[in-house]
Amino acid sequence: MTKDKFFERFAGWIAFFVVLVGMSFVSLDYYDFREIINATPEVSISIFGILLAFMGIILQSPNDTIKAMLANDNNYKTFMSFGSRVELNSAILTIYSLVITNVHVSLLFPDFFMSNIPYIKQIAVALYWAMIVKLAIDLYYYIRVFKLLFRANNQ
Repeated sequence: MTKDKFFERFAGWIAFFVVLVGMSFVSLDYYDFREIINATPEVSISIFGILLAFMGIILQSPNDTIKAMLANDNNYKTFMSFGSRVELNSAILTIYSLVITNVHVSLLFPDFFMSNIPYIKQIAVALYWAMIVKLAIDLYYYIRVFKLLFRANNQ
């Protein structure tokens, strides 16, 4: 496996775990995470809808370049793999951001667990940032793969 193929396949997950660990040590007092998380569903739903429409247009397009691009089975699998990753990640991120902003942690755990609520919040917000970074990296590779395939088929 080449270095480029390795990063194409695992960069999102590597960044996910790095950000998850890194953001676990950043205090929630440094920024207003609630405002950011509250704005996420609109962005994630937009990404989900735009890419879903984009994939539908590409798969149904009568364009010769698109047909040639999709005729190569490996290209098609790579393209669809990244599309599926981005779609799934944006859907999960939308649901997750709605849940962590609307569910009070104190209602989920018994009273003897109350001293651990700040740690749970810290992990929940760190997980949110890790998911945002993974979405951004997968989206980058999705667009990059499409651009490379489009350029190769145009030449």
